[in-house]
Amino acid sequence: MHANDENVAPNANIPRPHAHTASTKPKAHTSATIHYKPRLSARPHPPAKTTSTSEPQPSKSSIFRTVTHTVPSNGLSKQLYNENIMEKQEKAFVKWMNYVFSIEHEEDIFSNGTVDESGAIQPPGIYQHLAYRRKSGAFSKSVDAIIRASEADDMFLRLNAAISEGHIAVREDTLLYADLGVRHELVQLLLCYNMCWLKVALEALYKEDIVLSKSNPAASMGRFLVQRFLYDEATASRFQTKVKGVYGEGLKRALDIFTLRKFLALVWLLDRAKAQHLLESDPVLFALSSPLKSSKGMLREFSKRYLSGEGDFVRHLSHFSYTVSHVQHERDEYDFTVSNLAVDLRDGMRLARLLEVVSGEHEALLPRMKVPAAAKVTRTFNVDMSLTFMHAH
Repeated sequence: MHANDENVAPNANIPRPHAHTASTKPKAHTSATIHYKPRLSARPHPPAKTTSTSEPQPSKSSIFRTVTHTVPSNGLSKQLYNENIMEKQEKAFVKWMNYVFSIEHEEDIFSNGTVDESGAIQPPGIYQHLAYRRKSGAFSKSVDAIIRASEADDMFLRLNAAISEGHIAVREDTLLYADLGVRHELVQLLLCYNMCWLKVALEALYKEDIVLSKSNPAASMGRFLVQRFLYDEATASRFQTKVKGVYGEGLKRALDIFTLRKFLALVWLLDRAKAQHLLESDPVLFALSSPLKSSKGMLREFSKRYLSGEGDFVRHLSHFSYTVSHVQHERDEYDFTVSNLAVDLRDGMRLARLLEVVSGEHEALLPRMKVPAAAKVTRTFNVDMSLTFMHAH
């Protein structure tokens, strides 16, 4: 060994073989190795496996992963987190409550079709028609059970006899059908009822469908009332003379009896139907814009305008066991629309109504609510009543 090589490590110039670990293996050298460039539309290859444990391995479905946010306050390193989840849940809950309250006060009166401007009937969809048939069939069955009750049958027999004998009669100078002014006035009086209730009650009495115009349902209902409620073709045919359009004496009294019987039956039936909540949505009985809010008020107004020799008409009818009791209160017309949960649930009215709908118990809470709920004491009372009901169920 030379003196110049004394600082050189032994075997320094000798090539050493590559060191291999357990995780790396020597690549096989072939004489024909071809490298393919992946296509853009091809599915990406999974990443190569490594032995490092410092970072978590990506999942096979990494292309479907959602963005995660670190929430250091609760100690979790990474979790699915949506910053707007509370706002989205509040909007969804508001939308659901408004839907529930809308079907509680509205009934689809166009489920059996509509009438267009030319007078042609537009049929409904098959599923809509089936749903309407189910509701109307259930209502008609309940109405038949009410009318066929023994006490109702006896009451109407006595009442019809009193009308036929003239103990209850329309004034001689009042033409309910022929006088256009009186006809319009009486139609407007009947339209004080909610269109939902009026439509199903008339369908149950006449055993036929009433198709309304979607653009003006009140006008369509008014035409039906004029043609079928104030006039009857079978009754008029008994007084038809040989001259077309000319009728014999007695037609006015016959039509008055017909209309008077229909009116008393309609008012009594609507009062009973509302008391038994025969409609699933249970809307208010009288229209919100109506000046009349009770069944007794309807009878008194009819008597004051058209009947002769009547004092207290409601008391007179009670002698025939004809009684009505429904009164529409301010709480029944309460606007349950929700726009802000933090504000609209304070008075307890919407919460009480929601609990009634969910539990299926009509008038379990609202009759005990205090309105208007302007004072804090009143709002606290209403909310406590609602929470107590919720705890009991």
